[in-house]
Amino acid sequence: MEISVIIPIYNVENYLNQCVDSVLAQEFTDYEIILVDDGSTDNSPTICNEYAEKYSQIKVIHKTNGGLSDARNFGIKEAQGNYLMFLDSDDFWNGVIILSEINEIIKKSNPDLIIHELSCFYDLKRIIPRKFKTKETQNFSYDLKKDLKYLVNNDIYYAAAWNKIIKSEIVKANQLYFPKGKIHEDVAWCADIIPYV
Repeated sequence: MEISVIIPIYNVENYLNQCVDSVLAQEFTDYEIILVDDGSTDNSPTICNEYAEKYSQIKVIHKTNGGLSDARNFGIKEAQGNYLMFLDSDDFWNGVIILSEINEIIKKSNPDLIIHELSCFYDLKRIIPRKFKTKETQNFSYDLKKDLKYLVNNDIYYAAAWNKIIKSEIVKANQLYFPKGKIHEDVAWCADIIPYV
């Protein structure tokens, strides 16, 4: 299996169908979806189970509430794909060739990490695209803090898990799990993976 799409879920019954359906709509089919229900108290667990009954590529994990990092970590441990992707359950993909394009990049260059662009929807009326600049990175000092600051400040590296596709073996072999109990856990995780990619 090429790609594991990990979706952490907590009380998102109003958004979950759009999120999961946007992945199921993809033309590329060599993927699995891991729905990690983090102790939801709404109808999210039932929605997850209904998807798993209908689609063989969907796996559901029900666990006690441990937070976003814990849910993502459960998904990482269960993932069978060569690459990991993270999709927040209140987000969705717009288009049916997203995984096809990612697979083309994988087949062409076997990258450790892929970073994709994103658009933010606020109040359902305004779309804010986030385009990343491609810059020469010859001036790296190999000082992790200094280089990370350079990447973020120059719009080369956005510190979010949901716009990254990373080799599963890198994450698992180096135990690059999300830190539990931290606010903005994406920022810490995005910094942690840099030395390995």
